[in-house]
Amino acid sequence: PNLKSNKTINLQSLLLPIFERGKATAKLQNKVWSQNIEWPDWFREEVPSRYGVIAEIVANLLENAFKYSINNSEVGVKFIKFGILIFDTGKIISQEEKLNIFKKGFRGNASKDKEGSGVGLYLARQLATQIGGELILYEKTCDEDLDLYFKDTSKVNIFYLKLPNE
Repeated sequence: PNLKSNKTINLQSLLLPIFERGKATAKLQNKVWSQNIEWPDWFREEVPSRYGVIAEIVANLLENAFKYSINNSEVGVKFIKFGILIFDTGKIISQEEKLNIFKKGFRGNASKDKEGSGVGLYLARQLATQIGGELILYEKTCDEDLDLYFKDTSKVNIFYLKLPNE
């Protein structure tokens, strides 16, 4: 209900509980939680409430990372200048699946034995677009050079939530 109001929100206060839950989930699932220590200034600023959907997008991406990554893998979040990277070092998403992963109802090989409807990533991308952002699965062909943030991007599934530059 707050998303259509004239109120402002603070993204840090919305995301902090999600990241705390991620940290706890990682411990329970025998995975490594990784997160930037410093929050960018823009997370602490008041923004229009319509940006509250960022919390929904991030929660969905983290849920998938935990659901589909293997034991002892790393799951986490990295902040970059105008975006958020949600990643895991589990089984790498195949090239074939990368082409379809954002299609409504698509479920990859890793999801065959798990519950789900195949609409989470589709909806997350729609929400990102709705606020003027973009949600992509990072590949070397992307405009951004994320090698600055990872030792080897070829061994990491990275969802890149590009936020509007406003």
